[in-house]
Amino acid sequence: MRFEEAEKIGRLLAELPGDISPVIELGSSTTTFRTVQQPHIDRFIHAPLRARGVKVVHTDLRDGDGIDVSGDIYEPDVRERLASLGANTVLCCNIFEHVTDRSNFASICDEILRPGGFIIVSVPYRYPYHLDPIDTMYRPAPEELVDLFPGYEVQVAEPVVGGSFWTDLDRRPVGVLKSVVRVLMLRGGWRESLSRLHRLTFLFRPYQVSVAVLRKP
Repeated sequence: MRFEEAEKIGRLLAELPGDISPVIELGSSTTTFRTVQQPHIDRFIHAPLRARGVKVVHTDLRDGDGIDVSGDIYEPDVRERLASLGANTVLCCNIFEHVTDRSNFASICDEILRPGGFIIVSVPYRYPYHLDPIDTMYRPAPEELVDLFPGYEVQVAEPVVGGSFWTDLDRRPVGVLKSVVRVLMLRGGWRESLSRLHRLTFLFRPYQVSVAVLRKP
């Protein structure tokens, strides 16, 4: 998750009316990831929620530290367990570009969310190819993102702009050189090299992420 994206989502959560607890976060990864590898996630999203006394249920495909519910969300028992939590809010950030059946995944999100609850969704809009473990290159504009949830009331649908590959490299030319060398050497295989090559096309182009807040009928 980008720094600017986390900051935006934190503000959107703060503006949601009523009781937003519990919050189910899909694909949240581990505590180490959220607080050490990408500390802006905890800073802007989870720390403010903890301060408000909002319960956050962290979920992921794999088990790990700080993950409350682990397992494949396509399995009925996992969906039933999540649905039983009665989520008033679902966070689904940077997942839809990694699944091949977007409409089915959206229906699962709908299944675990209470009527009247909110879902916050983010998907890369102008962003390089990245594997986790696949990337379908689904890059919706904000108005296209909301189409995943027909019948939902649109609260927010807008792009978040910020950063580039140049800023990721701390504006160091040596970082660009290393990326070029890795591409030429096919380090990690051709898919990884393609990912690095595509990232170089964003050397000075700002990344954009589509973010939407939708309310379930």
